[in-house]
Order: sequence, then C-alpha cells, then structure tokens
Amino acid sequence: LWRWAFLYLVLASDLAGTVYAIAEPGRDRAILILRRIMFEYMVRLRYYRERVDIARNHLYDFERRAVLFQKRLAPQPIGLTLDPTFDQSSHKLINTKFEDILEAVFPGRGADLYATFYSYPSALIHADTSAFWDVLEFTEGAWTIHVTSRKNKIDETLYNYAAFFINLLFDATTIIGVGNDAARRLHARLDGIRAALGIEIDL
Repeated sequence: LWRWAFLYLVLASDLAGTVYAIAEPGRDRAILILRRIMFEYMVRLRYYRERVDIARNHLYDFERRAVLFQKRLAPQPIGLTLDPTFDQSSHKLINTKFEDILEAVFPGRGADLYATFYSYPSALIHADTSAFWDVLEFTEGAWTIHVTSRKNKIDETLYNYAAFFINLLFDATTIIGVGNDAARRLHARLDGIRAALGIEIDL
C-alpha cells in the first residue's frame, strides 16, 4: 500500500505546482483537465486505502504491463526490473471501473461526482463530441466559438483542486505514517474556505 501512496503523492505534488503556475483567466480548460486528474488520483488512493486487497491485486499487474511495455518499446531499454519468482499465470486481475470505485468511496454520490469532476473534463481530454458544447454554440442562426471554457468558475475549480490534493495528502500521509498532523490541519481549513467561496460540494 505504501508504494501506491508514494506514487500518487509524487505525481500529485508535481501537478500541484503546475496548476498554480497557470492559474489565470483564460486557462480554464487546462485547469479543469488537471483537476480531473487530481480527482482521480485522490479517489483511487482512498479506494486502495479502504481496499488493501484490491491495491495489492492491482500492484501485481505491474509485471504484465512491464512485459508489454518492453515488447512495444524494444529494442529501446526502459530499465524495468521484474521479479523472477512472480508467477504471472497465477495472477487474476480484478477489473474495477472508475464509476464503481467512485461509488464505493462516496456511497450514493458516485454518479453526481463522476458527472461533475470526471466525465466533462474527460471529454476535453479526449476531444470527443461532448466537448463541442464547451467550444461551439449555435444561437439565433449564428455560431459562436468560445476560446475560453464556458465553465469558467475558476475560484471553485481551484478550490476543488486544492481540496482533492489535501485529501490525497491526508490519505498518503496516513498510509506512510509521516506528516499526517500537517495534512490534518490543512484539511480542517477546507470548510471555512468552502463557505467563504459559497461552494456546496463537500469531500
């Protein structure tokens, strides 16, 4: 479990610096996309913390993926060291959809949270047809191209982003056993900030 904690902690810390470097009007879509990534990191680590058996099962899938990467990138070496004692043939991966993970972590709220924080920004990431709503608008016989996102509540987006990061910090430090008091103090401040910004969603 500690390996997952360090993985998400390092990746999330890298993203945390990136989002605040671009936190300015006109960058709404980029921030929405980064928020979606942070949201997924937070939810997955919380799920692994609650379901250590799933965390271990998914960790064992490293071997299969490493072999696949080596095959695809050959002859370029990627420096992955495999465990010669691990029997991949005996490992059965437990497939989990993110919607199911989200519902397990936030019972009764999964569908709403998925739509708000995952589905919409995923459309921007993949540039699928759902993203047209944010870019093109047809009204009164004319097209409008929205250069910046139509979901431009940047204060709320940044609050959500910070809240997801702090929740991830709390879970990671709880797993690792270092720095949890500081993460707990940060988490305690979220309610006051959310109230000041008029944000209703609480995680």
